Amino acid sequence: MKRFNLNMSIFPALKWLKTYHPRHFKADVVAALIVLAMLVPQGMAYAMLAGLPPVMGIYASILPMIIYAFTGSSTTLSIGPVAIISMMVFSALQPLFAVGSTAYIEAACLLAIMVGIISLILGLFRFGFLIQLISHPVIKSFIIASALLIALGQFKFLLDIPLQTNNIPEFIGSLVNNFHHISFLSVGVSLAAITILVFLPKWVRSDFLNKTIPLLLVLSSIIVVYAFSLDQHGLKTVGIIPTGLPSFHFPTWNFDLVQKLLPSAFIIAMISFVESLAIAQATALQKRDDLNSNQELIALGLANIAAGINMGFAVSGSLSRTVVNSDAGAKTPMSGVMSSLLMIAVSLYFTSFFQNLPLTILAATI
Repeated sequence: MKRFNLNMSIFPALKWLKTYHPRHFKADVVAALIVLAMLVPQGMAYAMLAGLPPVMGIYASILPMIIYAFTGSSTTLSIGPVAIISMMVFSALQPLFAVGSTAYIEAACLLAIMVGIISLILGLFRFGFLIQLISHPVIKSFIIASALLIALGQFKFLLDIPLQTNNIPEFIGSLVNNFHHISFLSVGVSLAAITILVFLPKWVRSDFLNKTIPLLLVLSSIIVVYAFSLDQHGLKTVGIIPTGLPSFHFPTWNFDLVQKLLPSAFIIAMISFVESLAIAQATALQKRDDLNSNQELIALGLANIAAGINMGFAVSGSLSRTVVNSDAGAKTPMSGVMSSLLMIAVSLYFTSFFQNLPLTILAATI
């Protein structure tokens, strides 16, 4: 009995797999489909926010979710690309490499592995108590500041002009200098997308339709671009996305690069942990989850290592997708496994469909 309890503490999936009932499967599949409607556009958008190819957002949504489902202590936490972590990845790598270059992508994968190793070590040595040392005002201030920088960073896609977004004075200066280059087509599409995302949920009564609005917007924009050849009139799109699954690959690295990335990796690991645990706690009482902060560190560590060796980037718990997953009726972490399997189907068969997706739509989604 003691051995079994110990195994369940190390491998929490044993607990819910032991009592898994067929009726849970239907609820988990429905929740997975609804989460997928958010995950596809968000994953691609957050990869772009990190300065990476959009397909890496899909890659980062596959293996980490499966790993977390079997090692995490929350039944509803949705793991994958998130805005704050993506912005931190960009901030860490942009001064070192040309954005989007092969070296930049390799470094993003390495950074995810480093984040994972740090989280794993902290979890194994029971440093989960660190969550209690960070005050909520500090976390809230960080999130607000990050949200502002994230929003500023999307204006270059919404307006289709080069902008500096390191700080507000630089942003204003570059906006004034490039104002005469603004693409009115991009602005029009951006305003239409933002209007739909903000106001349509207030008019739609169906919860299911409300949750799928971002995906419906993405699909509609692709059809419109194709029908009217808007990409031929200057509207920038995602472009060709590789079809197939990513190969397992350990990124190239050297001691000097590890030293440069180590401070960022530690900060990302801590923010990822704080953010994920706070989100998991928000649904823990409703789902009667027995959260373990040390186990969460271990699960996040393994998820990030999996992302790094599978052509992804640093991941964390997503507030919006977790709430949707919970509200959609997910019974067990199997919903995360099903979301991952659906993302595999997208990666294998549907990536070519997204090549006409306007960058302005992804920016509006962010």
